[in-house]
This record gives sequence, C-alpha cells and structure tokens, in this order.
Amino acid sequence: MKFFLLLVGLIGTSTQALGQAATSQAVTPRAVTFDELEGFTIEANIVRDQLTQRDGRQVPQQAHTNWRVVIGPELSIKSTVNATFHNPHGQSKADPLTGSFILDQSRHISSRGGGQGMWHFEEHTLTFTRTFDQGALRIKFAFFWKGESLSCEASESFARENGTGPIALRSAIDGQPVTIVRAKQISSNCRIFKAT
Repeated sequence: MKFFLLLVGLIGTSTQALGQAATSQAVTPRAVTFDELEGFTIEANIVRDQLTQRDGRQVPQQAHTNWRVVIGPELSIKSTVNATFHNPHGQSKADPLTGSFILDQSRHISSRGGGQGMWHFEEHTLTFTRTFDQGALRIKFAFFWKGESLSCEASESFARENGTGPIALRSAIDGQPVTIVRAKQISSNCRIFKAT
C-alpha cells in the first residue's frame, strides 16, 4: 500500500523532481484522447547526465534510454526499454526490460530491485511512474496535433519520496545497490506512428 500511495503522489505536482526537463506543449485545436492512441507505437530516445554513487565512490555517467511503447486495445500498454550507460571506465548496455500494463492499474515490477509501476493518461500526456526502494522514475509522453499528424515529446525525471532522501535502486548492469545523486535530462526525441 505504501508503494501505491507513493506512486499516486508522484503523479501529482507536489513532488520535487531531480533535473526534470520542461516539456513545451503546443496549443492544439482539440485535445488528444487516450482512445485516439490505440494502435499507435511511440518511440523515444532520452539522454541524461547523472552522478551515481556505489561503494562510497561517485561516478559521473551519461544514460541513453530508448523507449518503445505500444498502445493496444482495452487500455493495454506494452513497453520495452533499452538503456546504455557511458562513464569514464567505458560503456555498458543493460538487458532490455519489457512489461505489459493496463492503464491506471498499478503492478509489481521486479527489475532494478523491485517496485510498483503504473501508466496514467491526463491532459494529452501519457505518464509512466515506477517506484524504487527509495524514490521513483517518471517518464512523460505529451501528444499534440501538427496539422493532420500526431506528434509527441518525451521527458523523464527522478523524484524523491516526500521531496527528500536519495534515489536508491539496483544497477541495471549488475544488480548491485546504487544511488542517483543528481540527474539532468539533456536531450530527447520522440515519434509516434501506426504500424502498417
């Protein structure tokens, strides 16, 4: 229950994000609804600079994350995440993470040390929030019409529980405990399309 309450709280605006990037949302002639997204696939690439700490040592790194999200019938969402990390010691690629969800239904996630995850749609923005042992990660896909085409923008940020404390999780590479000291998104791109 604690994880679910944290998850719901993080979807709101009361939490403080670590390096949350602002998403510019274009004014649209009509709102994008979740029903309109059925059958579409979203692909996004996000790059962030972060400082991690493990075994008492701090290491700067750059995280490159690729998201692929498929919106299916009956509020179903299937996601695949690939992450590559670059630091002074070299490059490491994490195993892909896949998951199937139903909109607004929280479920357990076993990766990165466990937690709860949920997709939520509000004000033409699809948001995925997942908790860690401490803190959480949130990714947002904002949708808008560009002429007759549907476009998207992506952003992600970490959030501290109750605005304080570290982001504590397990490494995507070797499963060892790691703390995110700070993080800042530096770039992103997003596209949405219907498979033919």
